[in-house]
Amino acid sequence: MAEEQAKHRQGLEKVVIESDIKDSKTGLYFGFIIGLVAIISGTICIVYGHSIAGGVLGGSAVPGLAAVFVYGSRQRRREREAKQQQISAK
Repeated sequence: MAEEQAKHRQGLEKVVIESDIKDSKTGLYFGFIIGLVAIISGTICIVYGHSIAGGVLGGSAVPGLAAVFVYGSRQRRREREAKQQQISAK
């Protein structure tokens, strides 16, 4: 009975990890698409004579995405550290 419970728990953990990996990849793909669209839109605005709008649109995409990436990386690191402390306390 304990072995079945351990296998079940391990199966659930595997599903959660696979889901987290899929979500992470999906976020990266969408972030890339949003950044690319913003940069291309800004370039098109500049080409058609709207330099201020194009600069704001194209220039705000990269720092915005970089900030989200850095924030997400810090959050994951904090979660890992908290989990590690939780494991060490046992």
